[in-house]
Amino acid sequence: MIHNVVISVSIGPPNSRFLPSKDKSSWDPKHVADCILSDRSTMKVTTGQRMTESSVLDAHVAEVDGEPYWYYEYLVRKSPTKSAPEPNLFRHNVACTAERDGYLYSLNASTLSKQWESMGPFLQKTVASFRLLPGTENYVPPYKDPWRFW
Repeated sequence: MIHNVVISVSIGPPNSRFLPSKDKSSWDPKHVADCILSDRSTMKVTTGQRMTESSVLDAHVAEVDGEPYWYYEYLVRKSPTKSAPEPNLFRHNVACTAERDGYLYSLNASTLSKQWESMGPFLQKTVASFRLLPGTENYVPPYKDPWRFW
């Protein structure tokens, strides 16, 4: 893909190291971003050491239909590839996270930093449209049947 766009959805419990309170109205947007990014955005430095490879540029919360939605924008340093050989290669990401039944649901969209100017507005619009639909009788939360999610 010429614009190298990646869109992903993740579901998981909050990390109590970043979000110790169960009261989601007290959660700081930067802490929500750090919670989501902590498990997947690290790189190995030396044996036994890990270092974060992401840097949050912006984080804020907005109320949508009476529920908080946390929005954040961040960069992730990536290794150069044949298609993008520059040593200062970054992926530019935008994401949105919502909470339901003790789990965090996140939509993430990213592209190479050099494509951000052209693709960023589309990715921001995509992430801004993320909503959790009201539960129905067919809704099964992750804690009841985790194998449906993993």
